[in-house]
Amino acid sequence: PTEAIYGLLWSSLYVQGADGVGTLLNNAVADWKANANGVILDHRTGFGGTSLGPAILWNLGRERTPLDVFLFRNQSAQAPVDPSEGVALFNQLLATGNMEYAGSSDARTDLPVALLTHLDGSASDWLPLGIKGAPRARIFAPYQTAGGFSTLFTFGYWLGLGYSIAIGDTLHFSGQMLNGHGVEPDVTVVQKQSDLLAGKDTVYDTALAWVRQEMAK
Repeated sequence: PTEAIYGLLWSSLYVQGADGVGTLLNNAVADWKANANGVILDHRTGFGGTSLGPAILWNLGRERTPLDVFLFRNQSAQAPVDPSEGVALFNQLLATGNMEYAGSSDARTDLPVALLTHLDGSASDWLPLGIKGAPRARIFAPYQTAGGFSTLFTFGYWLGLGYSIAIGDTLHFSGQMLNGHGVEPDVTVVQKQSDLLAGKDTVYDTALAWVRQEMAK
């Protein structure tokens, strides 16, 4: 309690409806902004939701900045945008206002925030995308996220036959098209079986040590 290191262990980024976690996340972020010296977000079982979920957490530790824009594909054979072309396209779309922003005007940019990822998809890919680059945030994981930065149409037939078609891609402010390109961790931590057998959470312990180190600065 004297350290005031706060944390949250959760899976869903669905924020709307009776089962949504929007109220939980908003209340937690408000509490952290007011009282925390450090925060650990354990989202290692993230199964997605909508980008409204990540946006609540993006507001915690970074100032508002343009992050990405979703683009529909005109045809399946459409070539991906080259990163150099992507920057020009991003700036062009920025002027139109068709952009997703991360962060807020009242962010705690002094607050160390550690995000733990492992299993992810959908909005759980967007969460680390917006956390990465915040001045005092770090992502801890064994490998990059899934790279599921598209959306899809799903078609179903009799006897359970069905298929899904990806219909878009996401353009990052760096010019990179993100679909299939996961978010790399800032600190790569491999969970050892020997640690698990001994009851030790290597990823969490590494994140906690980093938060304490940042608090001491």
